Amino acid sequence: MTTEALYSKKALRQIAFATCLLLCCSCSTQRLYTTLDVMRPGSMTFAHDAVNMLLINNTVPQPENYGHQIRLSGQQAYSVIQNIDSASLFCMAGAFEDFADIGFFRTVLLQDGTQNKSGDFYRIKPLQSAEVDSLCRMYNVDVILALNRIAVNDVISDYYLPQTSEYLAALDVKTISSWSVHYPDSSHYETINLTDSLFWEKTAYDRKEALEQLPARNDAVVDACIFAGRRACERLLPRWEQVDRYFYTDRNAQIQQGIDSVYHKDWKGALNTWKPLIETGKTKSIKAKAYANMAVVSEILGDMDNAIAYANAALSLFSDSFNFNSYEYAYWLSLYVTDLYTRQKELELLEKQL
Repeated sequence: MTTEALYSKKALRQIAFATCLLLCCSCSTQRLYTTLDVMRPGSMTFAHDAVNMLLINNTVPQPENYGHQIRLSGQQAYSVIQNIDSASLFCMAGAFEDFADIGFFRTVLLQDGTQNKSGDFYRIKPLQSAEVDSLCRMYNVDVILALNRIAVNDVISDYYLPQTSEYLAALDVKTISSWSVHYPDSSHYETINLTDSLFWEKTAYDRKEALEQLPARNDAVVDACIFAGRRACERLLPRWEQVDRYFYTDRNAQIQQGIDSVYHKDWKGALNTWKPLIETGKTKSIKAKAYANMAVVSEILGDMDNAIAYANAALSLFSDSFNFNSYEYAYWLSLYVTDLYTRQKELELLEKQL
C-alpha cells in the first residue's frame, strides 16, 4: 500500500478484509473468524497546513547515576553508573526514520545537536515562540516536533526457578519520552508523554551464565531508545490496526448462501441474501444471525450507521432468547457494539487528522 493510499480520505472508509475465514468452535457456538484492517486515529491532531516537519532535540542528557539498577535474588537492589548521553540521539533517529518513511508529511527534517543548554535534566524547558519562529524560517517548515526529555530506567534481575532448577536472568528497559508540537507565529503548543519498554530474559542452570547471556546494558538502552522513537511515530499518527470480527453460521440455507458470498467478497450479494431473513426468519436466532452478519459487512463497506443499527438489533434479539447459545452470542455482540461506537467516534477524529 502506498503512503498516498494509506492516508487518503477514501482509505478512511475502506477496510482490508482477510480472505481466510476460520471456523471458530467455542462450547456450543459456531462462528467464522476473520480479521479486518481498520484505521485508528493518532494521539495528536496536526494542523491541516502542517506539511513540512522539523524534528528537534530539546533534551538534556540523563545523569549517569540515575535510573540504572541491579536486583539479584537474595540481595538488596543497588544502583550502578551508566553513561547514556546519546539516548536522545537514538530516539530521534528512530522517530526520523519512521516519520520520513511513512509519508504523512511532505518533508521531514532532523536538526543535529540539542536546543536545550540549561543542563537541568529534571526540568523540561520547552521551546520559546521566538525559537520556533526562527527555526521554522531557517528550515522552511510549518511544524516542529520536539523531544524535550527521554528518561530511561533499566533493571537487571535474576530469579531461581525451583521447578526446573534453573536461573532466570532478566533485563527490563523502560523509557518515558516527552514530546511537544509547535507552530510558527503561535505561543500555544501541545505536549504528550509516551511510555515504552523492552524486555529480555535468559535461563541457565548457572546464575552467572544466565546473566552473561543478557545483552550489554548500553546496547539494550540503545535498542529501547530507537524503539521509543519509532513508537512515537506510530502513536502520534493515524495507523492501520487489525481487529477480530465474526460471521455467525447456521443450518439455514440463506445464512449459508450469504457466507458463500462473503468468501468471494460479494458484499452486496451477502446483504441481499440476509436482508429477507429479517422478516421471514422462523426464529429469533436466525434473524439475529442475519443482523449480526449484516453489521460486519456494513462495517467493511464503511457504512458505520447501519453497522451499529444491525449490531444493536442482533444484540436485542439474542438477549431476548432463553438458551445458552444466545447468551454467549449476546456477550460477543455486546463487545462488538462497543467497538463500533468507538470506531464511529474515531472516524470523526480521523476526518480532522487527515
